[in-house]
Amino acid sequence: MPFYKDLPIANRLMDADLERGMRHFDMTDLFDDLANNRPVSEVALVESMA
Repeated sequence: MPFYKDLPIANRLMDADLERGMRHFDMTDLFDDLANNRPVSEVALVESMA
């Protein structure tokens, strides 16, 4: 993280951005399929590239 993460305004903005980004970057289904030796669904593949 950048040095300015500890500043109050930057901290709130960065935390919100990280939370929002992680909601869009959920690859749980993809990894579950791979771990259980199942074919990965097209939906999981497309979502992982978005």
